[in-house]
Amino acid sequence: KQWYQRRVRDSPDIMVLPILSRTGANQFNKWLDRTHAMIIGPGLGRDEETMIVTSEWIHLAKQKNIPIIIDADGLHLITENPGIIRGYPDAILTPNVVE
Repeated sequence: KQWYQRRVRDSPDIMVLPILSRTGANQFNKWLDRTHAMIIGPGLGRDEETMIVTSEWIHLAKQKNIPIIIDADGLHLITENPGIIRGYPDAILTPNVVE
């Protein structure tokens, strides 16, 4: 099984959506009204298309005032474009010493 399938099985309160393409991002919109918080970063990778799609997700989450927790490769995206979350009070960054 994929890692995200194991996570969902082990934690039924977590919904994992491994949608990392522009086509898949359109499917993401239907889940926004049911989303209480978004975690971006762990396992994300740094592919250019993934970074573009992730930026779009952040923009949509901000429009709906959804809290965003950003870690790992999500922090790389923010480092490259800090304006994505600048001024958004519901963004939480979780860097470690290396990040």
